[in-house]
Amino acid sequence: MASRIPTAVPSLKQFLKRQEVLGLYRDIIRAINNFDNKSDKNYFLAWTREEFKKYKYETDGDVINFQIARARKTLKDLSVSMNLSK
Repeated sequence: MASRIPTAVPSLKQFLKRQEVLGLYRDIIRAINNFDNKSDKNYFLAWTREEFKKYKYETDGDVINFQIARARKTLKDLSVSMNLSK
């Protein structure tokens, strides 16, 4: 049976970055779950999962920071579009 204990312990900086990314993921999922249109909701949920999985094992700090900025912009855009649709 494979152990789920990581072989390398992340640094504090890596740990905090991971928590930031997970928080953004949760916030984006919450925003998407407010969509009324089921097909839009399913599309954006699948897209979000795919994008986060694509970069799950990324170790380059510049790429990670770029993707965090991209996720923040996506969350902002989702919030704006939700406010406009109400």
